[in-house]
Amino acid sequence: MSDLIIHKLLDYYSAFGLWKWSKEDHLRPLNFQLDGARSKIFVEENRTQDHPIQIVLNLKFNLIFEDAPKEYIIALKSRGDKATKFAYRIYNYFVDTISRFEKILRVFGKVRNLTSVSVPSIYDFYNYKGISWHNNVTWQIENHTPQKFQPKLDSKPRRKNPLFKHPQLITVDKWKRFQTDINTNRLPSDDIVELHRIISDVYPKSKRIPVVEAAILIESKLKTYAEAVLKEKEFSQSKIKELKDDITFNIVLNLLLPLTLTKTEIKRIKQWLPLVDRIRKLRNEIVHNNLQDNVITESEVINGIFSAVDLFEFIDGKIKK
Repeated sequence: MSDLIIHKLLDYYSAFGLWKWSKEDHLRPLNFQLDGARSKIFVEENRTQDHPIQIVLNLKFNLIFEDAPKEYIIALKSRGDKATKFAYRIYNYFVDTISRFEKILRVFGKVRNLTSVSVPSIYDFYNYKGISWHNNVTWQIENHTPQKFQPKLDSKPRRKNPLFKHPQLITVDKWKRFQTDINTNRLPSDDIVELHRIISDVYPKSKRIPVVEAAILIESKLKTYAEAVLKEKEFSQSKIKELKDDITFNIVLNLLLPLTLTKTEIKRIKQWLPLVDRIRKLRNEIVHNNLQDNVITESEVINGIFSAVDLFEFIDGKIKK
């Protein structure tokens, strides 16, 4: 049996730039050996850009099955279960390749300001809108004419564009409140802004780094509060410095903070503490036991960080008093 080649073009990929690439350089792929197949990543030549630095990039993905079994061809030509199963197999090879490619860019390429490689959903990968042949997944046996592969997948889940979700929309009332906040000097502190930035980084496949970043920021805030309390209790600066290493996230959140509050204040923050404490526990599991993303839920991370925002505002009010 001859080699089977799957083709897919990824449009408008701009996570890195090129420097002085020739036409021949664009013909040189990166080759990846996968389990049961080989894949290649090419950078497509931009013929409209006459400049030594190329910024707007398209990637070409090739998947090669050597001596492909007959059932692969049958699956590609059908629209039933065989086609669907093979479609998922191709897509998983694609995701694996892109993941490896990003690791190469970060580690061996030293690309520091790398926009994460955007992995399309399986529906977008197979160009379910059918916009153009150019974007479709195609297949061919060696030098034969490429053929389109558009398997029948389950209905694509309807998702609201993030731009049109309620928090993303600036209403007239919200715009008016902005001015009130500006006039009353209610601009948020830098650490609260940073927590909101971290929340924006949380998405289904990336939760570990936001958890660790949030935990570091929360621990720093709690230590600042503890030091303010000790100073108020007339501890000397040298004594505070001596105790600093023993002032941990756990001790301040679950012991020192409640001991310094009134019953009314404890009732106010009670709902936040377990959610913030969950961030601490997740951080410990990540650092000490290499907890993976697939066992961390998006909701527990977001709820924990939003609770930290509320706690930060409360602590800011206490420190100012």
